Amino acid sequence: KSKHSDHVINLQNRDAFSAIKGAEIANIYQGQDDQIWIATLGKGLLKYDPKSETSQIYNQENSELSSDLVFDMLLDPAGLLWVATAGRGIHFLTKTNSFEKLDSDIPDDSNMDGYSKTLLIHDDFLWIGTEGSGLYKMNLKTRSFETFKEGGVRYNLSSNLIKDLSLSTTENIYIATDGGGLNIL
Repeated sequence: KSKHSDHVINLQNRDAFSAIKGAEIANIYQGQDDQIWIATLGKGLLKYDPKSETSQIYNQENSELSSDLVFDMLLDPAGLLWVATAGRGIHFLTKTNSFEKLDSDIPDDSNMDGYSKTLLIHDDFLWIGTEGSGLYKMNLKTRSFETFKEGGVRYNLSSNLIKDLSLSTTENIYIATDGGGLNIL
């Protein structure tokens, strides 16, 4: 008979988490080499290495993020980290360990504007759900975009306020909206 006991450890007082102490945590993501990425609302993005118990903070001051309000992040198949912040556009982590803002050339003027964003990777595409300007599909190889909006001619969403994206086992994309219910693509 084995003994197993669950216990909770509060990490906020550990040195590795001092840069985000007291911050609201928006999301947690496990990246390469077991590193943990922690998105905060107001203090940027923290990368934590559980093996060495060290961390690195990325914020407007030290890494070119356009906002310290970070909502989501994920790795694409090539290992590039994509980060969604408040405001226009999204960011990716460069090989020089700083963030670069993706300058999208979208034919309308909304340019992924919105407070919160959510990300999804499927095949060679990065899906970006915004709270305000709809859904964007970016080809990771060409960095070209398709847009999905409320009242759109080709793709018509029930709302431009996207709250979450999820990929089903049948490869449908479920789009949770604020006020427009659930959409399936």
